[in-house]
Order: sequence, then C-alpha cells, then structure tokens
Amino acid sequence: MRIQNQVCTYEQAVKLRELGVSQDSLHYINSNHLVFNPEVGKKQNLPSAYTVAELGVMLPEKFKKFIYEHNNTVAYKIKFYEAYGALMDFRFTKPENIQRATDLIYLLEHKIISIELVNKRLTDS
Repeated sequence: MRIQNQVCTYEQAVKLRELGVSQDSLHYINSNHLVFNPEVGKKQNLPSAYTVAELGVMLPEKFKKFIYEHNNTVAYKIKFYEAYGALMDFRFTKPENIQRATDLIYLLEHKIISIELVNKRLTDS
C-alpha cells in the first residue's frame, strides 16, 4: 500500500497544524501530496502527515470503528459515543485515513476535545 493512502491529505495536515496539533510525526507532506521523512519534512517546514495509527492515538478512546461493506467496497463507519457531551452522526468514507483526520478536525474545531489532550495522547504514544 502506498504511503499516500496511509496518511492524511495535505489539506488536512495544514488544518491540523493550524489547530495546534504537535508537528512531530513519522511523515510530512507537501502540496503535491508527496510524503517525506522527518529530516526532510522539518527542514522544509512541511506539515505532519499523520498516519492512521497516529490519528487513532489522538482520537478519544470512545471512538469506535465499524467496517461496513457495500457494493464490494469497504467503507469505515465511525461513531463518537456520548463521552464528551456530544454525539456525532455515523459517517461513511473510504479510506480510513481521510475519515480519522476529518473526525479529529471536527472534534477540535467544535472544542469537543482539547488540543492539549490531543498533543498529550500523541506524545505519550
């Protein structure tokens, strides 16, 4: 599987950086969606391209993933349970890396989780 299919998009990476997510990742991404290692990424001041695993660590523990199969394609269905005083609707997407980043951005923008918690979870992992 190509690394571009395992990390958030460039636009999501930029948004996560704007929201204050720590810029210490395994991968970095440029506007052409090319992925680089930390040495190159930090030198060029590129935003972190978080992997599915890194995004999973940053999401609250109450996120649950359900695999949904439709027309021979797999989509990911993620529901946020009432742990933070909010309930998100089920959403379907393909692939999971895009959905996890989308959900993290939503939670941060709506102040359902704090940037401090997200960064602590990332650092502690």
